[in-house]
Amino acid sequence: MAFISLSGTFLQWRRNPVYRSNIAHLFRTTPECCIADPAFFSRIRTSLAPTLSAKNLGIQSIGWKKGHLIISITSLDDLRGVPNCPGATIDDCAYASTVIGEYLDSIDVLGEENYTLEVTTPGTKDELTKDREFHAFKGFCVKVTTSEPVKGHSEFIGNLQGRSDTAITVNVKGRSVNIPRRSVSVVKLVSES
Repeated sequence: MAFISLSGTFLQWRRNPVYRSNIAHLFRTTPECCIADPAFFSRIRTSLAPTLSAKNLGIQSIGWKKGHLIISITSLDDLRGVPNCPGATIDDCAYASTVIGEYLDSIDVLGEENYTLEVTTPGTKDELTKDREFHAFKGFCVKVTTSEPVKGHSEFIGNLQGRSDTAITVNVKGRSVNIPRRSVSVVKLVSES
């Protein structure tokens, strides 16, 4: 018996906790986490690709940590680097969670081990690189690091106002600062404390 629970931006598929077995042969243990055999991850990707691609989905990454099999999915267009494409939705996560959970149960490679399958979307990363990210996070606090000093500074922290072909504009203490894109190394979201 399995169930899916919604929590934040991911869905979980949990095996019934009464099941137990030893899957140590698939994993090597480190003090911080367990890392699964890459061949096992490859098998999951290969086996599920046709089913997921029928819904325009693909697996971005797979990981194992402390009893959690974590699989990140996104749209095939996003995996191909198509600009301004939509990523996976919560409904896509629900679909993928069911498909992946049933697949893992059918191959029984995990035996009756108690584990949690987390199907996630890539979500928000700290670094902004795509036009759609700059548009989506307009007004958010960012840190812009430059490769050379601009107006005497190599870091600017403020609210993102926009990005053009030539500059990134940030409101720093009530003043708009245009930072030439050729000088920008990285733009990251920062939490406002």
